[in-house]
Amino acid sequence: MNYIFEIILLAIIVIVPIIVIWHRGNLAQSGQKRAGIRGEKFTSKLIRETLRNDDTLLCNVSISFND
Repeated sequence: MNYIFEIILLAIIVIVPIIVIWHRGNLAQSGQKRAGIRGEKFTSKLIRETLRNDDTLLCNVSISFND
């Protein structure tokens, strides 16, 4: 029983600093940069869900037509 307590305590001692370092790394970025990254992820997901496999995505291309 004593070994289980020691293993749990050791796991907590190892995991907590990793979590703290990970959160500080994310918080070190500016709010604008974090928002930009989230926006890019959201937009990429939306484009992937919308386009079909045979669709072509054209970037910076102006398409015009007359009625």
